Amino acid sequence: MALEFWALERIDVGDDFAVVFHNVLEENDSVAALGLAASLCLAHLDKSIEQALPLIMCPHVWKWDLARSVHDRNSMPANEIGNWQQYRIC
Repeated sequence: MALEFWALERIDVGDDFAVVFHNVLEENDSVAALGLAASLCLAHLDKSIEQALPLIMCPHVWKWDLARSVHDRNSMPANEIGNWQQYRIC
């Protein structure tokens, strides 16, 4: 979340989108950084076409996202800790 805040702040103050995008991904092995990169592209469609196309066209990204989507539907999302189902009223 701190990296996302930093990236959005840098773009908002006028830093070049491509430079910020590159800095987010440079030497980062986390798939979360890839998700952040996609989020930046969606937040700034007018500035991101050159950076968004490789993400959109990459079959590995689609494969990962499909696996994530299936996992999220069949189990508790990774960002939720605990058994919240037990607290449902209905």
